[in-house]
Amino acid sequence: MALWGEFVTRLQDTFQVVSFDPRGVGLSSDVPRLYTTRAMARDGLALLDHLGIERAHVFGLSLGGMVASWLAIDAPTRVRSLALASTIPDPDANSWRGVLRALAFRAARLMHVAPR
Repeated sequence: MALWGEFVTRLQDTFQVVSFDPRGVGLSSDVPRLYTTRAMARDGLALLDHLGIERAHVFGLSLGGMVASWLAIDAPTRVRSLALASTIPDPDANSWRGVLRALAFRAARLMHVAPR
């Protein structure tokens, strides 16, 4: 939460802002074993429930973007709008596995292109 700085200050002029550190980040509790971004989204949903917030504009930055994506997928009626920044849809996208998967997809696509 500490990284939000001026961005949160400006949002607070117009919106009620709720931000939280997922488990294992910042000042939050320790991260449980096998804690996924989907589990982090469930924690975010539990926080909305606890605060009595029915629908929210959801913004996710970096890892928070993956968390926000799961929140929108798993609880679409709770998300008024979704904004993502500096994020990827899948943590494997930046791994060698993700790169190889992207190259394989591109190769398969090139093989199926009709010649002119």
